[in-house]
Amino acid sequence: MSEYNSNSNTTKKSNSLPIIIGLLIASVGANAYLFFNKQKQQEIIVNTETKLTESERLKAELEKQYYEALQDLEKQRTDNKSLNDLIETQKAELKTQKDKIARMLGDSKNLVNARKEMANLRTQVDGYMAEITKLKDENATLASSNNALTEEKKTLTYTLEEQKKMNEELATAKTVLVSEKEKLTSENTTLAKKVNIASVVKVNNIDVNGYRIKSSGKEVDRKQAKSIDGLRICFDVAENIVAESGVEQFYVRIINPTGETQALENLGSGVLINQVNNEEIKYTSLKGVKYENKQQNTCMNWQPNIPFQNGKYTVEVYNKGYLSGTTSFELK
Repeated sequence: MSEYNSNSNTTKKSNSLPIIIGLLIASVGANAYLFFNKQKQQEIIVNTETKLTESERLKAELEKQYYEALQDLEKQRTDNKSLNDLIETQKAELKTQKDKIARMLGDSKNLVNARKEMANLRTQVDGYMAEITKLKDENATLASSNNALTEEKKTLTYTLEEQKKMNEELATAKTVLVSEKEKLTSENTTLAKKVNIASVVKVNNIDVNGYRIKSSGKEVDRKQAKSIDGLRICFDVAENIVAESGVEQFYVRIINPTGETQALENLGSGVLINQVNNEEIKYTSLKGVKYENKQQNTCMNWQPNIPFQNGKYTVEVYNKGYLSGTTSFELK
């Protein structure tokens, strides 16, 4: 009986051992699963906390970077409207980029892309500063050019003013010279006129006779108008020490009884200027005399081959445009 019990216990022990071992194995497996699961959860928590911390840090860095960029841009302001307008445009573009990055930082999955955009933001700010520097340099160059042009304009204005002043002085001097020249010319004209008047050679003893040409060619004196072929005019040339020696021209004018000047161009008639009143006077004939500053007699014929009128005639003799002698005669 005891042997039976002993065997029975042994059998029970033998049957329960695998169960215990199974339970132990199951327990160990469960504990291992719980351990690894807990580790994984802790890693997830750590990673999440890390990402959250990195996101907050990046947000703070973004704010710092943004406001520093704004300050740098504001420092670049001047009184140049174009430059200030450019800065306003750049600030607006920075705000757009900053808001874009902030939205990305709100999602932990976009942190990598957010870092890239923040790097782009820094590059963008550097580009803005370079653009502002370039514009400032261009404005400085333009200002320098404007200053140079202003100085050049001042110089030109001064030069023009000086030239204008000089021209005015020259014009005044010219006016004075012209006035003096006109005065001198007038004086010279007056003097020349006086000299010319003084040099006029007077004529005296003007004698006019009618003549008829005979078949033999000889001239015979006649008094009747219808019986003469021409007129012989003789006069004495007076002495004048002022006049120069040489040929003196004497313009003879024959005025018929009706008051007309006898003149035929083909016989040497022409027009002279009366120096007393500058009027034109027709003359009948021209007589050149070789003058030697002493009294001498000369004659000339007027034979127009047309009938003469009866009545009173006048003869005027001009020298140098002035009346130097006159007489009258009558044909019956």
